Amino acid sequence: MTVSSAPAFLAELRASVAEWCATVSSLSPASCSHGPVDAVSCAWYHGVWPFLREVDMVSSPTWHHDFYRTWLPRDPGGRVLVSGTADFSMVAYAIEAGGEVIVLDQCRTPLDASEWYARRAGVPLTARQGDLLRDDLPVTDATVIVSDALLTRFAPADAAIVAKKWFAALAPGGRVVTTVRIHSGSEFDATGEARGRARFAERFRQRLDGSAAHGKLGTADLVAAAGVYADKMTSANLGSEESIRRLFEAAGFTIVHEAIAVVPGEFAPTRYLRLVAERPA
Repeated sequence: MTVSSAPAFLAELRASVAEWCATVSSLSPASCSHGPVDAVSCAWYHGVWPFLREVDMVSSPTWHHDFYRTWLPRDPGGRVLVSGTADFSMVAYAIEAGGEVIVLDQCRTPLDASEWYARRAGVPLTARQGDLLRDDLPVTDATVIVSDALLTRFAPADAAIVAKKWFAALAPGGRVVTTVRIHSGSEFDATGEARGRARFAERFRQRLDGSAAHGKLGTADLVAAAGVYADKMTSANLGSEESIRRLFEAAGFTIVHEAIAVVPGEFAPTRYLRLVAERPA
């Protein structure tokens, strides 16, 4: 397939997000169930997510654009597993890389969004609903597993289980390409993050004023939902970059690439470990 330029790819993805927002009619998706973000229901999360995503206020693969475009191999014969996704953004990167794309999530809502995007792009996609901790993964011979900011949805012991599941789902020589939030370092400011949470809904309202992201919903409902998101959204602390490296190595991986990046963050500037880990051939 033809690989688009970075500006063209990002412009198309932004247009897709805007179109997706225009189709949303409820902040409580009937397809939501539960998952790593919330053991009861993730409707508070997925309901407002498209609108937060449209104004770039939530964590997205686009914050790590060069990393994913560099490390996702262009392989028409490959098998890419997107392991967990809040929307179709990570799927867009996987489709751009070529090959067969499978997406796995515990909730049906992001799978519906991913299928919507694939239809819009005119490409096949396999969507599977399942529990990453408890169910068998839908592949055992993936060439790449890609996931953005997923591991910190899990406590350290469960994150170690996820790493082992990923290892088992890869073909020898296959790789995990992912990002992991780091809750330490000079950029981490707990007070600043608390202030960012408190101001999150108001910042969202200000961005909505210049956005077409309202879709069929009113501003007041969206802003209230953003406040709930800020109150409830959490990220598990998996330790330093060394701790995360050891987690992958304990699962059998060899680290191929690692780098620290600082991104805007949802509530305050945030450090991420960008990691590529390989299952030895």
